[in-house]
Amino acid sequence: SKENNSADLTVGVNIDPVLECDNTFTNTTGSGDRPIGYFNSQVNLTGGEYSQLVFCNANGSDVRGVTVNGSDTKFNNYLAVLFTDSANFAHIISSNNSVGMYLGDSSRNVINDLEAVSNSTVGAMFGNHSSGNSITNSLLENNFAGINPINSSNNLTASNNVITNNVVGFMEGDSTNGHLVFNNDFISNTTQAVIGPTVASAFNEALPVGGNYWSDFDTS
Repeated sequence: SKENNSADLTVGVNIDPVLECDNTFTNTTGSGDRPIGYFNSQVNLTGGEYSQLVFCNANGSDVRGVTVNGSDTKFNNYLAVLFTDSANFAHIISSNNSVGMYLGDSSRNVINDLEAVSNSTVGAMFGNHSSGNSITNSLLENNFAGINPINSSNNLTASNNVITNNVVGFMEGDSTNGHLVFNNDFISNTTQAVIGPTVASAFNEALPVGGNYWSDFDTS
């Protein structure tokens, strides 16, 4: 179905990616009468506008220049990466959706140049035991949270991003750990960063790499 409040297509969470990902969707239309793309094996995908994109057990995929645009009237849908490792995502636009991009049970993926603007919840969310992912050269703007690692997602590297005008710029869940956050521009977020009480993350690297730019940093 389409024009759903959160997502037109939802894949369950299970420890077995084969059970969760062994689905076939052909000529499926989602919100806004745009196609839903579903891939459960390695794929090279370039270009195209989708209502929703799901990569499930699609290890090693290369995805470039795609746009995810859900409903024209509701903030729904997102780009989902599930049970997928070692994939590359570049020049992605996912705005005015529920979430810009969500990774669950997925590790060692590279995100470069994601534009996630005005999503109702999160620009880029990393959850469910995802580890070793990176997001660089991206714009996270006017979401509730810009970047949000949750649910035992560890060792995220976030660098050279513009994180601006979100309610929270970088928001860590309590059960995440070991993130490297450096060379980002945190600009005019209501709260620039929220750090979990047991989280051991680093917001600067040794020179010459350095830390982040904070628009509200008081130098007086």
